[in-house]
Amino acid sequence: MLLSLALGCKGEVQQPVETVQRVVSTVPSVTDLIVAMGERERLVARTRYDQDALAQLPSVGGTFDPSLEIIATLEPDLVIVGLETRDDLVTDPLRRVGLRVERVRSASFEDLSETLTLLGNWFGAPDAARRLSDRISDSLNAVRLDYSESSLIPVMYVVSITPPMTAGGDTFISNVIEIAGGRNIFADAAVKWPPVGMESIFERDPEYLILPSARPDDDLLAELRRTPGWQDLGAVRGGRVFVVDRDLFSRPGPRLGEAARLLGTLLHPESE
Repeated sequence: MLLSLALGCKGEVQQPVETVQRVVSTVPSVTDLIVAMGERERLVARTRYDQDALAQLPSVGGTFDPSLEIIATLEPDLVIVGLETRDDLVTDPLRRVGLRVERVRSASFEDLSETLTLLGNWFGAPDAARRLSDRISDSLNAVRLDYSESSLIPVMYVVSITPPMTAGGDTFISNVIEIAGGRNIFADAAVKWPPVGMESIFERDPEYLILPSARPDDDLLAELRRTPGWQDLGAVRGGRVFVVDRDLFSRPGPRLGEAARLLGTLLHPESE
C-alpha cells in the first residue's frame, strides 16, 4: 500500500488567513518542516535542539520551557508550540502579552499531514507545503516498496530504558518500522507512548531493540547488559541492539524517509 500524507484530508482545510512573517517554533520537527518548505527566513528564533544551520538565530531555550521574555522581545506574529506544552507556564502568559500562539501535534503521520496544512495556510504557501508532503511520501514509499517482500522482523523501539517505555501503533515511529520491513511488537498498545513491563517485553520477545540516542556511539548495549531485566532479554544477550540518531528518529519531518531507509538496512542487511 502506497503512502500519501494527503494534505487537508482530516476535517476541513483551513482557509488562508493573514500570513505570518515572524515565527517562533518551539517544536524542532515543525522547525525542520518550515526550513524544508523554503520558509526559513520567517524564523526569528530557535530552540537549543534545532539544527546547526540555525545557530545564528537567538535561542529561546527548551521546547517545553522556553524563555517567555526572549520570545516577547522578538515580537513574533506567531508562536508554535507542541501538544504537551503547558498552558499555565507558556501559552497563557504569551497570549496575555498579545502574542498569537498555535498548538500542533506531532505523534503520527496524520499529525504531520495536519501540521503541513496549517503551515501552508499560516505562511500563505500551500503549494510549498504540498510539494514537501509529496517529497516525504515519495521517500517513504520508495523504502516501503524495497521491503514489501521481506519478512517482518519483530522489534521494540525503546523510548526509555528505566522505566521501560516504547512506541505504540498510533505513532510515526511504528509506521516507520512497518515501512522498513519490521513489526512493532507493541503496535497494539492503547496509548501512543506506553510504559511497559519487562514481563510483557519478554513475552513478545523482540528480535531487535532500537534505541535512539543523542550520541549514536553511546554503548547502550553495555548499559542494557548491566540493567536488571534487560540483561536477560534474548536481543540483549545476542547483541541485537541498534543505537540510532535520536534527532533522525524522533522528529516526524522531512527526514522520515532517511530514517526508514536506515532502519531497513539494519533489519534486512541481506537486501543491500
